Amino acid sequence: MRSRNHTIQWDSVDAELWLLYVNPSSTSITNTTPAKAGKCFDFNYKGLCSKPICNYQHLCMKCSKSHPMMNCRVQTSNRHDPKTFRQEYKHTPTTQYAGHQYAGHQYAGHQYAAPKLQVKATAGVNQTRIQKLWDMAPTPINTSVLETMLQYYPDKQIAQELILGFKNGFSIHFTGIRSPIIAKNMKSATAHAEQLAVKIYQEVELGRISGPFLEKPISNLRCSPIGLIPKKQGGWRMICNLSAPFGKSVNDDIDPKLCSVQYSSFDSAIEMIQKLGTSALLGKKDIASAFRLLPIRPEDFCLLGFQFQGKFFIDKCLPFGCSIACATFEKFSTALHWLIEQHSSLDSIVHYIDDFLFAGPAKSENCKELMATFDIICDRLGVPISQDKTEGPSTKLTFLGLGIDTDTQTIYVPADKVQNLQTLLLATLQSKKITSKEMQALAGSLAFICKALPAGRAFCRRFYDSLSSASKPFHRIRITRELKEDIEIWLTFLENYNASTPFPDPLWVPNNALCLASDSAGSFGCGVIFKNLWAYMSWPEEWSSDIRRDLTYLELVPVALAIHIWGESLQSSKIVMQVDNLAVLHILNNKTSKSTRVMSLLRLLLQKLLQFNIQLHCMHVPGYTNVIADAISRFQWDTFRRVAPHADFYPCQIPSKFWPSLSLL
Repeated sequence: MRSRNHTIQWDSVDAELWLLYVNPSSTSITNTTPAKAGKCFDFNYKGLCSKPICNYQHLCMKCSKSHPMMNCRVQTSNRHDPKTFRQEYKHTPTTQYAGHQYAGHQYAGHQYAAPKLQVKATAGVNQTRIQKLWDMAPTPINTSVLETMLQYYPDKQIAQELILGFKNGFSIHFTGIRSPIIAKNMKSATAHAEQLAVKIYQEVELGRISGPFLEKPISNLRCSPIGLIPKKQGGWRMICNLSAPFGKSVNDDIDPKLCSVQYSSFDSAIEMIQKLGTSALLGKKDIASAFRLLPIRPEDFCLLGFQFQGKFFIDKCLPFGCSIACATFEKFSTALHWLIEQHSSLDSIVHYIDDFLFAGPAKSENCKELMATFDIICDRLGVPISQDKTEGPSTKLTFLGLGIDTDTQTIYVPADKVQNLQTLLLATLQSKKITSKEMQALAGSLAFICKALPAGRAFCRRFYDSLSSASKPFHRIRITRELKEDIEIWLTFLENYNASTPFPDPLWVPNNALCLASDSAGSFGCGVIFKNLWAYMSWPEEWSSDIRRDLTYLELVPVALAIHIWGESLQSSKIVMQVDNLAVLHILNNKTSKSTRVMSLLRLLLQKLLQFNIQLHCMHVPGYTNVIADAISRFQWDTFRRVAPHADFYPCQIPSKFWPSLSLL
């Protein structure tokens, strides 16, 4: 086989040769068409055929009926064949899915066999509410209205995917073998069994979950772990962990490329608000039961089973634990975003999955109009809205967990989030190793606070990098010296953090545009200038010749001095520092150094950058010099006055707290 096609592996199965081997009638294949020679391997063992034109019959290899062999319930004596599944139910044919459109490939004339189930009455469950096994879950979305409203949508492929998805069910794009698995539920399923039962049977009543079944309704049903996690607002959220068991999970066989999605960031929301000016009006609305609005196609029901209290259930709607869930729902929310812009002729709107933020200039009706348009479109489409999460129009509201005040142009972090982060940092600092799950919790808390504090993102990199060495939640991660240094910087900062941060500047600005410059001279000292303000310092006499020859350290001193003196005036700035020293560039951009001397000064600089939310990035400019700062560093006062006539007559005083960082050397 490989001699014909060198791109495939030696041990892969050739479907055509396999069919010739297992079908005795294949001896006369030369006198018949390929379509009559055998039955499709992919259709029988994968549940569907991805070929646009298939030369083989889409019929069961056991009973020759129009369902895959993996779903066949005909009894067989070959119990030891790993490709034969135990059958428990007899089937009766149904024409409900004849000609049904399955993920772009139509099985013309095929009937999907549904089991004749004898489900006994279960206490607390209304028998009449149990859905027929192969019926698609109900959705409030009006597909005919959606099709009309999306006829001019720019991305025709996504528009068609959404329309067919709501009509026939969405695919989770599983590409693996659909073999039966029963995984053990999470501990929370036992600890909070009553609350979980309420959640499950609420979904059963809504038709989103099928069950309970006393036995497996599908022979190859895959049962993933379920559990509960607490909601931020209180209460519980049911989750189905489709990433378990490790290596054999549903998510393992979903292409990660299909799951990647570009969300609107909190930064983009702040940038939009800044463009509208001070006291801009804000509004917020949230889609109710977001993921659960999207029904799953019947072919994928066998992948979304779970077991609870000895009974079997099938989830028929997009589950929270599916890796492709966010990407799939984002297509719908993006289309909804586009519809609002088209109908309102306004674009001051940002959405993050199911959260929508609307804005408008102060004393305008724009925000109110956007919110009204959202309500009208959702009403026409049948999209439910969480009224209890609706806010605005107002100059103050909470978006993605952070407070926004357009009057003061400030972002607020909830106090409990800051306290929780401090607790996690202290616990990690005192540990030699922590689990990957604990590191994920710490990295998540840091990422949250960095939405309000962009300068802090530079101090999260090592935490993210440490996770790459642990593939499982229980794997342990060593807390290195570098990690502890970052933790100490965070703890020092949080001690005096008042949980509020001004809006960051929207643009990166070169240091020369800010009239900020620094320079050092090995034999003299260093000098800095910011607009009309300037300062200088002579190298201490007690410094050894070894320190005076450390050009990297000497170049870093004036940068730290400038931020120390004028950090408050540069608050929330994005500065591009032009330097001609590659060593300084790498140190400032990577926020680390192997030199103990340099690291002691760098730590002071980083704490100030974090304190004033200053984002500093260096750019290499060969031969870059600044005449003014160079004259100050060499104490050439005549030259300085000539090239900087605007400078103040007297220099700024060097803060007393700056000297201890140098005297520790």
